Amino acid sequence: MRIAVDCRWIFAKLSGIGRHTRELVEALLGARSGDEFILLFGNDEVRRREHLLLGLVSRTDAASVVAGYGPFSLNSTLNLPRALRRLKADVYHTTNFMRPLRRVPCASVTTIHDLIPYVAPHSIPRSRKRRLLPLYRWMTRRAARLSDRLIAVSEHTKRDIIEHLGVPDEKVAVVHNGLEPAFHPGSHTGRIRERFGIDGELLVAAGRADPYKNLLALVRAVEALVRAGRNGLRCLLIGELDERYPEVRDYVRDHGLDGHVRFTGYLDERDLVAAYQEADVLVHPSLYEGFGFPPLEAMACGTPVVSSNRTSLPEILGDAALFVDPENVEQLTRTVARVLDDAPLRASLRQRGLEQAKRYTWQRAATETLDVYRAALEAYRRR
Repeated sequence: MRIAVDCRWIFAKLSGIGRHTRELVEALLGARSGDEFILLFGNDEVRRREHLLLGLVSRTDAASVVAGYGPFSLNSTLNLPRALRRLKADVYHTTNFMRPLRRVPCASVTTIHDLIPYVAPHSIPRSRKRRLLPLYRWMTRRAARLSDRLIAVSEHTKRDIIEHLGVPDEKVAVVHNGLEPAFHPGSHTGRIRERFGIDGELLVAAGRADPYKNLLALVRAVEALVRAGRNGLRCLLIGELDERYPEVRDYVRDHGLDGHVRFTGYLDERDLVAAYQEADVLVHPSLYEGFGFPPLEAMACGTPVVSSNRTSLPEILGDAALFVDPENVEQLTRTVARVLDDAPLRASLRQRGLEQAKRYTWQRAATETLDVYRAALEAYRRR
């Protein structure tokens, strides 16, 4: 097969989708499947960087090209099908819902990570997708209809796709994400604790600041734990600040929790791994996840996890986390305190988490994705 992978989701600064794309592509190339790969980039600066990082210089079965337009542009719909014909692609794969809004001259595969705007629009009140909800719904339904196969990153997302996009079960394949090798147990150097002035119990949470991440529940749990006597408790909220959603920061300020809750902003991968390794507990009270990277990354680092019991999280985390109703702050508070107080429980969660995390590799994801490409090509030829 001659496979064109849309790498325009890899920007100068990696986002979640961009990181997913890079890791999948690296694993696809590492599979040495005998297929040819064409990697499509939005601009030459990113193309040159990724060309070197992915080792394409020494490959005869892979090439990188510049599309010259972004995935959301009208030019993408108008010109990408022509480019795919010129490149003689057998399969086109985009790792996000946005794809050309007309048919392409080859089999096509679209990855859908979640359908939050469909199932929980109230949880993203000021996001662009919420403001453009009718357009988003039209685009995702059209993408589903035009694609020969869809990839869902969890069984939960697959059920949402079938229900909300009206596609048959056999058209949707579940391919779980993998974990990068960088996430592993460490020596607990204390670099992050020193940087943020922490010498007691440490909770961490990582991810976006959108309301569906439910960080306010975690902050309220921290407040309750401090009032119960855990004066040395600290909580790091890891992730870029979002000016659209100041509610959590306002609550911390208004309730005098500045000494207990710290906003780290963006941490690079090295510091994120260190934060996981040095934490006593990772708390993930999210109301919706298509997959849920942070708790799984923390498990791979040997960190006990307290997680929401919603959506895909029980599926992905198995029996390696303690689950709570994320809207029950009292239950969340009790469960975090239980983990902090019970050393044998922490050791058990650590061991179970390490075993659970081993199940998620990009090599497995690449093998399963190649199977989807073959199924998509067969479906395309049957049209």
